[in-house]
Amino acid sequence: MPIPPLDGSHVLFALLPPHYDHIAQFLRQYGMFLFLIFILFFVNLITPIIFWLAHILLGQAGFLVLLQTLLAA
Repeated sequence: MPIPPLDGSHVLFALLPPHYDHIAQFLRQYGMFLFLIFILFFVNLITPIIFWLAHILLGQAGFLVLLQTLLAA
């Protein structure tokens, strides 16, 4: 994903025109903080997306095992 502090951000920043350097610098400096805030406050938005991706990647049986594991914890 092209969001700092994740690795995809380096690819994104390499492709951005130079006049976006100030945005890239801001995201390098505060990206981790913004990422954590986003995860903490928007968990209701993120959870269905994660479950959808898990269902696609793991298939029906794998997804059910994942849900059973999460609910047992």
